[in-house]
Order: sequence, then structure tokens, then C-alpha cells
Amino acid sequence: MDQRIVRIWQILRIAFVAVPIIAGLDKFTNFLADWSQYLNPMLAGLLPMSAPAFMKVVGVIEIVAGILVFARPRLGAVIVTAWLVAIALSLLASGRYLDVAVRDLMMALGAFTLATLTPVVQEATTVQRHPGRTAVVGRVAVSLLLGLFLFAAGHATAGDMPGMTSSATVSSKARFQQDMRKLWEDHITWTRLYIVSAVADLPDKQATAARLLQNQTDIGNAIKPLYGEQAGNQLTALLRDHILVAADLIEKVKSGNDEQAKQVTAQWYSNADSIAQFLSTANPSHWAYPEMRSMMHDHLAMTTNEVVARLKKDWQADIAAYSKVHDQILSMADMLSSGIVEQLPDKFR
Repeated sequence: MDQRIVRIWQILRIAFVAVPIIAGLDKFTNFLADWSQYLNPMLAGLLPMSAPAFMKVVGVIEIVAGILVFARPRLGAVIVTAWLVAIALSLLASGRYLDVAVRDLMMALGAFTLATLTPVVQEATTVQRHPGRTAVVGRVAVSLLLGLFLFAAGHATAGDMPGMTSSATVSSKARFQQDMRKLWEDHITWTRLYIVSAVADLPDKQATAARLLQNQTDIGNAIKPLYGEQAGNQLTALLRDHILVAADLIEKVKSGNDEQAKQVTAQWYSNADSIAQFLSTANPSHWAYPEMRSMMHDHLAMTTNEVVARLKKDWQADIAAYSKVHDQILSMADMLSSGIVEQLPDKFR
């Protein structure tokens, strides 16, 4: 058999033993990447555990897949192929990290090539077989699987138990991104609930507004350890104005006063520009003003579409508008958290 084919097979085998094991181990440290960011938000909402805990389970699967490629190359390569394709499809379905999805599909093609070449190379190999070796390797793989599963289960459970500190199970980068996502998801969730209550004049409108305003304080407090007390208070004030002006705008639109609605809309967008300027000043290298302004204006436009659809009782458009708001706020939260981590790396492990 052509030895060049054998060398290609050997290189592929080494690669698909090493890469899944390294990636799997890093799910426990997040040293190479912040793995939780790649999780499809729809899937994350269905999980019975936190995203970081789930990524530890994923890490165990990847480690076992690497061991299988070593012990049973063809079977392991088939599993790795299917795994990579599943990850790529999840990313494509989320509409995010499409470059990573393409990379994983290319890696899946390499794993499939390994699976295809394995029987050919093994049949042509003249080296004496050692039947006992496979059994030993298999037992080692099973032992490693059990140990890793118990390790991951212990870490995942500890991370989800009340009273446990996040630093025990999750890198501070991953936890910070998760916390930022929750704050901004709370922002659009309570905005959504307020829109529903305000449009229908429900009795919970004031209570909902109070909870929505509390979220703005929470966001401001979140940046105080990073940018200081004054900056946190300034952001809170800007975000509270963002909410209060929006609430006023809903009332103006409901009353049919188009002239006043235009004036309040201009005030709302002016506040958005002020928020964009605040962010750009705080982190000019990663939050350029034009990008921040565009991001804020997109947020306002999508929220306006949500209100208008609700007022028109166009329920399908209302749902579609909220879905767009949700997708955009997650991208915004990730952009903000990654910008902070890159600007202040010493604050994170």
C-alpha cells in the first residue's frame, strides 16, 4: 500500500485524538475559548442545568470521542463526524458564529475521511495484530469515561447549587458573559411585559414598571467594579431615562397625539445617542461610537415595531418583533461583555 496514504491516515488519527481531548478538557477551564457563547440560545433555554455545567458534559463527550478514535479509529471517527455536524447545524440554526460552523463542517469532512481510510489501511497493514491490546485499551477508555463523567457531574452540580460561588466551577470570563446576558435579557423581558400591561392598561403596569427600572439599576451596578461608582450611576441614569421616555412614548401613541409622539421619539433617540456616547467613552477601542449608535438605534426601532404590532393587535407581527429584539439583545450583550474582557483582561481569569 502507498505509504503516503498510511501517513495521511496516521496524521488524521493523531489530530482527531488530540483535538477532541484538548477541546473537551478546555470545557472545564475556558482557557482557549469562552465555550458557553457557542451554545444555541434556544437549546440553552431547554436545559435542566446552567450553560457552563452543560458545557462540562459536552467536554466529557469530546474527551471520550478522542479516546475512541485512539482505541477504535473507525467507530471513533464516525462519532466525531456526527458530533461536528451536529454542532455546525446548531450554530447555523442560531444564525451566529457561522464561520465556526463552516470550520466544524470542514473538520467533519476530515473525520469522515479518517473513518473511510481506516478499514483500507488496517486491511493492508502487515504488522501483527495484538488482540489483547484492544481489550486493554477498551477497559482504559471505559474507566476514563466513568471517572470523567463523575468529575463533570460533581462540578456541574456544585455550580448549580445555591450558595456555591461561581469561581469554583466557571471561569470568570464565562460567568461574566452569562451574567451580562441575563441582565440584558431581563431588560427586554420586563420591557415586553410593560408593553403588554401599558397597551392594555392592566393593573400590574406600575409594578412591572418598577421592576423594569430596577433592571436599569442592576445593569449600572454590574459595571461599577469595572468602571467605578460614578460611571455605574451615570449608566443607570441614562438607562432609566431610556425606559421612562419609552413609557411616555407609548402613552402618546395610544392617545393618537402624533405631534407629541414625534417629539418624544426624538427625545428617545437623543437618549440613545447619549448611551452610545457613554459606552464609546468608556471603551473607545472596542465600542466605537458609530457602532454603538447604530446598535442603540436598531434596538429602538425593533422595540417600536413591537409596540406598534401590539397596538394593532397583529399578534404574529408582535411575536416576530419580540424574537428580533431577543436575538439583537443577545448579540449586544455578547459584544459588550467581550469588549470589557478585552479592555480589562486583568479583571478576569
